[in-house]
Amino acid sequence: MNLLVVLYGLEKLRQICMYARPNANSFCNLVEVNEKNPTLVLLHGMGATAQIWEPLIAASDWPGRVVAPDFRGHGAAEWHKRYTLGSLASDVIDLLDHDERYIVLGHSMGGGVGLALGSGFFGNPPLGLAILGLKIIWSEEDLIRIPKMASKPPKIFQTRSEAIDWFLKLSGLIGIVDPTSSLVQRGIRQIEDGWMVSQDPSSFHTAPRHFLQSLGSITKMKIPIAMALGSADPVASIEDHELLPIETPIVFEGLGHNPMVEDPHLVWNWFLKFASNLS
Repeated sequence: MNLLVVLYGLEKLRQICMYARPNANSFCNLVEVNEKNPTLVLLHGMGATAQIWEPLIAASDWPGRVVAPDFRGHGAAEWHKRYTLGSLASDVIDLLDHDERYIVLGHSMGGGVGLALGSGFFGNPPLGLAILGLKIIWSEEDLIRIPKMASKPPKIFQTRSEAIDWFLKLSGLIGIVDPTSSLVQRGIRQIEDGWMVSQDPSSFHTAPRHFLQSLGSITKMKIPIAMALGSADPVASIEDHELLPIETPIVFEGLGHNPMVEDPHLVWNWFLKFASNLS
């Protein structure tokens, strides 16, 4: 989706941009803003794209800039040889000014990237970090299965609809997002031999080892952290979060792994309450 709306006559503007890659935006909207407000950085999960945030952006009224990147190996972003939470965090930092004040809302893997940013190792840390649906417990089966997924070649499909179904399954959106929705647009791509999802299978190397390292760094972080999850989330539970030295997460009753898509207004109100308490 390419959209540029310029409202003339405003002395102060904000810019919302969804970046397919650093310095290349595919979605921009200009509206009035107080330039002192921090930037909102929205980070998607494994297998998804930045388009996953479109329902929440539509429900929000953030008074600052919003940056929502497609992570490397996802969506319209390029594939790379290296996939770690650190490399993804560095890509995010490249989208921000050196001294830019920002707050992160990350989903699943995006929450792991948020933890990497919170360490301050990759640049200026965020003012605060809110995480949705973070997978805490990784089974032995996960540790074996996921590297195998990362080593497989991408699946090629004869039809667009088959590729969409696979994208929705990989991103956890099947049964939530309609296959005809615009939210699937950057999740698939057409190639000479047919259709495929945009995600590089090698990007599965980002999890789970790097997630476990980031979780271990929470005790050293000095930024506010808030977590939330859906009560029907198949990969996260309130009991798992009890292992972390943070306040008890908020549970969204009846929602699954992608609450920002299922009920964006509910998630936005939770996040806004967290953000309003940040200095």
